[in-house]
This record gives sequence, structure tokens and C-alpha cells, in this order.
Amino acid sequence: MTCPLCGQDVLRAGVTTFVADASGTVVVVRNVPADVCAECGEAVINEDVAQDLEDLVNDARRSGTESLVRHYQPVAS
Repeated sequence: MTCPLCGQDVLRAGVTTFVADASGTVVVVRNVPADVCAECGEAVINEDVAQDLEDLVNDARRSGTESLVRHYQPVAS
């Protein structure tokens, strides 16, 4: 897979930290599975993981949480 940022073909399985600031709610999720570029460090998250993160941010925002820091856990289907 080619890196969308630098164009190099050096993406490898790894983890990243996801940070979102949505409507006054800050969410930090550590150890998010991603393909990480060995050249520039850009992380590419797959659609299922991105949906999990979006759901987490929306849930935190709806509940009025000001900040949330956690490790990634996949949502059970």
C-alpha cells in the first residue's frame, strides 16, 4: 500500500494515537491499529476502526464528556 502523504510504498502494520476535538469534547485513543508509513510516519486507519473511533467520539460528545483518554478496543458487532 502506498502512503497517501509521501507516496512511498512503505506502509507497515502498527499503531497510532488518535486525537479528536469535537464540539468541546477532546478524545484521545491510544494503540489504534493502523498502517504506518516507515518513511514519514503517516498513519492510515481502516474503515472499521475509523467507524469505531467516530462512534466513540459521538458517544462522548452526546454524554457531555469534556475529555476522554483510553486505549483502543474494537466495538463488538
